[in-house]
Amino acid sequence: SNAAGADALRTALRKCAVAAGALYEPMEESTLFLVHEVDLSGTGWLHLKSAITWAPHVGFVASDPRCPVLERALACLDGCEATEANRMRDPPVLVPRDAANVLSLPDNAVFAHPSAAEAVRARGAERGVKVVECEQPELARADGALTCCAVVLDPDFRWGPNY
Repeated sequence: SNAAGADALRTALRKCAVAAGALYEPMEESTLFLVHEVDLSGTGWLHLKSAITWAPHVGFVASDPRCPVLERALACLDGCEATEANRMRDPPVLVPRDAANVLSLPDNAVFAHPSAAEAVRARGAERGVKVVECEQPELARADGALTCCAVVLDPDFRWGPNY
């Protein structure tokens, strides 16, 4: 997100942590949650999650391995640990430009555009990822995607410092 979006997300996550009883002491939001800002200016993309998305046990999904949005997102993650679940250092799953948006759900399920489903399925197969094909024509007409109203968290997410 951009700076304003990142701040709004940090604030919302803080409120959720307090409501869940997981936050007991005042903390600075910037150390409580790692929310990365990705500048999209000059990339040719209006929305971050229309250009690239990420799903547990799949990694990044993009339409081009040299996508400038992917490069900027990876630069934001320098210093973060790659794991079997986040697969952030694996090459991206390559899909058609209009299909780079996937949405992860509980129980290792992923919604994906039909033209991206096979590539996503191939990447996540050894980890038990279940891919559900999902057309998105109305969202696409509005330059939107499945994840427009979603916040994607690591499957090992726990409330606490540095989350």
